[in-house]
Amino acid sequence: MVYGTGMVSAKRSDFVKLHVYGHGIMKLVHFKRAIRRAGYELSEKNKEKIRNAIAEGKKKAKAARDAGEGKFEKTKDNLARTKADLLTTALCNRFDYFCTFTQDKLLRDRYDVKAFKRGFRDFIVRENQKRKRKLKVESANLSYVLIFEKHDDGAWHAHGIICGLQDYEMRDFEPSQTLPDYIRGKLEQGKDVKAWKAYEKQFGYCLIEPIVSPVKTARYMVKYVTKDALRNVKEYGERIFVASVGLAKAKKYTGTLIHDMSLPVSFKNEYCAVWDIETVGALETVNNYIVWDNASSN
Repeated sequence: MVYGTGMVSAKRSDFVKLHVYGHGIMKLVHFKRAIRRAGYELSEKNKEKIRNAIAEGKKKAKAARDAGEGKFEKTKDNLARTKADLLTTALCNRFDYFCTFTQDKLLRDRYDVKAFKRGFRDFIVRENQKRKRKLKVESANLSYVLIFEKHDDGAWHAHGIICGLQDYEMRDFEPSQTLPDYIRGKLEQGKDVKAWKAYEKQFGYCLIEPIVSPVKTARYMVKYVTKDALRNVKEYGERIFVASVGLAKAKKYTGTLIHDMSLPVSFKNEYCAVWDIETVGALETVNNYIVWDNASSN
């Protein structure tokens, strides 16, 4: 898209960016003010302005730390960013099962979250190798997102979503066996729940449930990201959730708004407007309002 005539400006204003996550979920942002284009070098004058602004920001941040201020805002920002990252990852990929993973005190140190994360990662590597040999395909890797939570007694368990588990890797629970209350409760409710045989042998009880609504499951996962959960994990220098490599990210498109949007706006100020779109067929509707840059969003 050409902006004016002759040389293209290093800044662009009044444009839109569309984030497509999956399952009909999208976010559309209309930027009203000028934003510097990627790939353009700043002038020395502007670089100096930025350096001064950064130095001033650091000075104010240090003053806030010395005064014991700003901790709440930092935690709030980390919490919002973590929730957004988790939701995006869950929505942009296909997952088949919602899982709860616990640890047996006879098999593991239930209070060591680092060992739990490292052990689960190594376990997945071994399982993927076994699956490739059995299924005789290269693309047999399991995809997962795992979030860690601390019991009241300090022990760790995890909740996750996973894709790629095969029927032969799971088993039904036997009503006659000794089971935790949360698993027996699911069975009594007639839920279709299973156990992952390989995980049981190395870690302890786990609960595997088919995902009925991917969007509701993704949002349910986000509920586990709380201020306390974030603090508990960060005490050990760890991230609150982990994900397998190679997962898809949101697709992004830019363009120009040519008509006023009739969809309800989620946020609006003098700099931008944001639409959170969850309507079936909404992409076709959005296309009526926007001319896309270079590539189509279809």
